[in-house]
Formats: sequence, structure tokens, C-alpha cells
Amino acid sequence: MRIKKCLIWRGHLQLRNPKGFTLIEIMISMMILGILTMITTSTALNWVSDRRLSHACQVMISGIEYTAALSLRYQRPFQFKTSTADNSFQIIDAAPYPQSVPPERQNNTPPVNSDGVVVHPLSKNWYIIDFNQITDLKSIHILSGPGLIVFDSAGNAPYADSLYVIQAGDQKRTIQVKGISGTITVQ
Repeated sequence: MRIKKCLIWRGHLQLRNPKGFTLIEIMISMMILGILTMITTSTALNWVSDRRLSHACQVMISGIEYTAALSLRYQRPFQFKTSTADNSFQIIDAAPYPQSVPPERQNNTPPVNSDGVVVHPLSKNWYIIDFNQITDLKSIHILSGPGLIVFDSAGNAPYADSLYVIQAGDQKRTIQVKGISGTITVQ
């Protein structure tokens, strides 16, 4: 019987000669934990990078859509202006303000600063989005894209497609604004 090798003491079963773990067993366990940690860390970093990139795309798409909506609402051209050097974009009232607005519609224009930049509807600041200044988007870079998309008074984009490439770490996304229709897709 195996009970001969064990000692029963106060109702508990104990081994007479407990061995513990060997050095090899501990080293194998540590290697397995190290490999799992590397895999988990890599996956977590990719996930964070992907989330930041998705957020940056949403911010940029919102700006493009808002530019088109402004031009349609106010029946005048508005510009979506990007700068790869500054890693930023802004929305500008393209018509000289307020001289080009007929007197009967001057109260129906969005507020702009001296450069024509419109007010952001939520923050009530000028609609200038600088990825370098936003904590969650500091690792995002606008790699390429047209410096300007002008939406006409009907809310239409230019005839040619516009492509923006945005990068976070090793990952890139392309935002495409279809010519004329202004349909936006992300690849």
C-alpha cells in the first residue's frame, strides 16, 4: 500500500521526503513564461497601435465629412487642408470672408479666424487637428496625401480621387476620398 510512504499527521497527509522542484523544472517554467510574455507583449503593442490608427482615421474622416457638410449647408466652397510636415489638418472657409457672402446670407456663415479656419462644433476651438498635440495620437504620422481637398457648394469633392496614408508604428492605413461623390473608404 502507498500509505506506508506517507505520514498521516493531525488528519493531513504528508510525504516523508518532500523533494520540491528541480533546477531544470524551474528553468523550463521560466522559459515558458518568458515566451508567453513576449507573445503577449507583442500582441498588446500591435493592438494599441491598431486602436490609435483606427482612432486617427476616424478623426480624419470626421474632418473630411464635416468639410463636405459645411460646403453643402452654406452653399459655398470649404477646404480640407492637410500638412504632412506639421502632421495636422484644418478646415477652412474657402470663400473670402465676409466680402463674398451676399448681405442677406452674412448671418448664415460659420465663424472663422483671420486665416479662414472654422470653429470645431464640439470643442468650440478652431478646427485645427494636430496629431502631435493630442496625447492618444502622438505616434500617428500623416505620410502622404493631397495638401488640399476643396468641396464645392454642392458638397462634391474634386474629380480625382484623394488618398491619405496614415502610419502608426509598422501599420499603415489609406483613406480614399472618391472623386465627385466624396465617398470615403479606409484600406
